[in-house]
Parts: sequence; C-alpha cells; structure tokens
Amino acid sequence: MLRTKVNRSRTMNVASPTIDDTRAKASALVDREWRQTYSRMLAYERVGQMVGTSASWLRKFVKGYESGLSFVVGMNIVVTYERLCERIEADADRREKNAATEGNSQVDKGLACGAPAAETRGSDAPGMD
Repeated sequence: MLRTKVNRSRTMNVASPTIDDTRAKASALVDREWRQTYSRMLAYERVGQMVGTSASWLRKFVKGYESGLSFVVGMNIVVTYERLCERIEADADRREKNAATEGNSQVDKGLACGAPAAETRGSDAPGMD
C-alpha cells in the first residue's frame, strides 16, 4: 500500500482503478451474454464458466459487493473481453469488406448493361446563357 503525501496515516489503494476496469469488462461480458440468452442468471453462469469462477461470485463482483479479485480470474476476464472485442472488430471488417465488394459488383453490373449515359443539353440548359 502507498501512503498519501498529505495524510501519512491514510493508505491509497493502487489496485482500485484496475479492479474497476476489470469489473466494467466483466459487466460488459455479462451484458453481451444476457442479450443473447435473455436470462441474466444464465449470462452470469456462462461468463463465470468462461473466466473460471462461479456465477454467484461473478454477480457479486459485477455489482460491487465483492472486491477480492484473484490475479488468474482478473486476467481471464481481461483476456476474454479482449478476444470478444477482436471478434467484433473482425466481424465488422468482414462486413465492411463484403459491403464494398457487393457495392462494386452492382456498379460493374450497371456499367456492363450498356445503358446510355444521360444526355447533355446544349446551350439551352439552365444557367448556360
């Protein structure tokens, strides 16, 4: 524990921001599972299995009742969250690439059909005085 400069008797918890960040990631994992299962308890159970802890401990941790976090479980939460983010980003890239490919093929089909270009008007076009 570190001691603060102002009050030497008061200690400062260095791990608190890390625990809060891990709690937010665990909460995001549970929310994602909840959207897929429509059951909050089942979501806690599935995420607990993924990160190697019980559903009841995970529920207490996410709600802020439990502050004791083992290094292994904390790292499992962080790694699982990062893998989920990587999968989401890869899926978004794949969809973007497919949309670009489909968009180009539609343009190519339009050019290949031989449709005449829009006729240009001579001097009688508006604004051509």
